[in-house]
Amino acid sequence: MKLLWWRWWVLTVHGGCGNGRAGTRCCSRSWQPPPTTACRYLCAMVARRLDDADVAAPTLRTAAVLGTDIDLDLLARVVERSPSEVIDHLEQGIRLALLIEDHDGMRFRHEILREAIEAETTVARRSWIHARAAELLADRPDANPFELARHARLGGNTRLVARGLLEAAELARRRFDLTRRKRCWARHSPRRRTASRGSGAAGSG
Repeated sequence: MKLLWWRWWVLTVHGGCGNGRAGTRCCSRSWQPPPTTACRYLCAMVARRLDDADVAAPTLRTAAVLGTDIDLDLLARVVERSPSEVIDHLEQGIRLALLIEDHDGMRFRHEILREAIEAETTVARRSWIHARAAELLADRPDANPFELARHARLGGNTRLVARGLLEAAELARRRFDLTRRKRCWARHSPRRRTASRGSGAAGSG
């Protein structure tokens, strides 16, 4: 957890490296942040914002456990609420400056905030969330096998871990074969052979 507080201290209090005098100071190897102060401040801030979230807090906690980028359908099914209710909760997270929305969808404003909320969630609940997410992803025909394996591992489902890893290996093999076929086609395509013959004729002339 010490790394968590250090990263938050640099990003939030000092604005990151390269930010004037503060950036110079935070990059100094001789300077160390006061982790207890940062820890208390971050915990208090996260607790206040989750209190302000009211009924949206469980959804935001679950989203933090699932990952930075928010899969609306998966999140709604894990928390067993309608997508419209989950969107209301996520919009509350945006208003509380925990989440942002861009062209790729909703995600946590900073990874450090997500990690702090996740750290405040009990181990039992985190394990259950990951296990439930793995079960739901296993029923998706287009599920990302890497995500399936990750949630299954964190949820303690060894059977789905093995399935996810096998599917990921097969996906990697297919992608490699496709790349190899494209290279072969580019090397032996009729257009390439015609161009080669043309350049050879020009050289002999």
